[in-house]
Amino acid sequence: PDPETAVAPNGTTFDLNQFGTSDLWRHNGEIVLVEEVASDKRIDEETKEIYRQLPDNKALAIVPLRAGTEWVGLVSLSWREKHVFTEQEQTLLEAMASQAAVVLKNKFLLRQTEAALADTERLYEAGRKISESSTPQELLLNLVDSVQGIARATTAGLYVTHLNANKAPIAVEQLTAWSETGEVPFPDGMRFLLDEFQGADLWRHGDNLIVEDFEQDDQIDGASRALAKQMKANSFINLPLKVGAQWVGLLFVGWPEAQRFDAERRQFFEALTRQTAVVLNNQFLLRQTQKAARRERLINEISGKIQQAATVEGALQTAVRELGQTFQARQTRVLLMDKAKPMNGQVGTNGAASKARKD
Repeated sequence: PDPETAVAPNGTTFDLNQFGTSDLWRHNGEIVLVEEVASDKRIDEETKEIYRQLPDNKALAIVPLRAGTEWVGLVSLSWREKHVFTEQEQTLLEAMASQAAVVLKNKFLLRQTEAALADTERLYEAGRKISESSTPQELLLNLVDSVQGIARATTAGLYVTHLNANKAPIAVEQLTAWSETGEVPFPDGMRFLLDEFQGADLWRHGDNLIVEDFEQDDQIDGASRALAKQMKANSFINLPLKVGAQWVGLLFVGWPEAQRFDAERRQFFEALTRQTAVVLNNQFLLRQTQKAARRERLINEISGKIQQAATVEGALQTAVRELGQTFQARQTRVLLMDKAKPMNGQVGTNGAASKARKD
């Protein structure tokens, strides 16, 4: 129909329980012909009153669309005046119903297939970008870029979780954050104690927290609402990042307007969460390995220089100098103790070696 004269805009949802005429067709799937709404005894007074407010609905033809036993849709035709349906019109409506149902079902299947392919492609591209990330900052930017294809986010954050003795999260620490404006609400390293936010109980056990409109969500406590407002997020997701049973971190993404996340979008978030957790955990492991390797290399270098010294004093001088430089200490001191003879010794201050002994 012409959008200018349509009763309701496309996308409007109608509750069938509000229309008594729905009982005439939704149980048996048969075409319903109403020659005059006002005088049809099958229609209750409440429904008639609704139609009285719609001047173009004096007569109706309600045509259910079913492909076999599967419901596909409904076609509703209306007349401005009383209309007597001829046998030919009834035959045409029945033919239209069967053909339209098949065509509409095929259109739905095609659209679902195209959407599935688009989701698969989006997820593949997101996975590729995520796996190529080498730092938490790069990872977050790639995550934001992947989510933007669903809905334009304006704020996001990546957090590491701090655990108690039972391996349960008690706090999160901001690793890195992003904002569309370039101004993030909190600095990196900021810690949030989860006991201060009742809303944290909705995700700290490992479940995704997806809030479409926090103003209308009764699960969100006051502290969590205040935090969301600081992040300028009216809709947000908190996605726990875990590898198996091991906690890795938390991903937050926020939108300034209320959102509607259908099943496909939620599945996308699920897949995104699993990939992000693995990549972030690998980054942590790599950083730990590199740190251990640097420490081991440093120890070996210092040990090698000490062993090259010709005298004890030279070895101590080397130790003092190398340790001072490594730790960037203002003053470095080595004290020697002799069990046989009490000894006080000081070898080296700021790299200069000296020794004092009491006999």
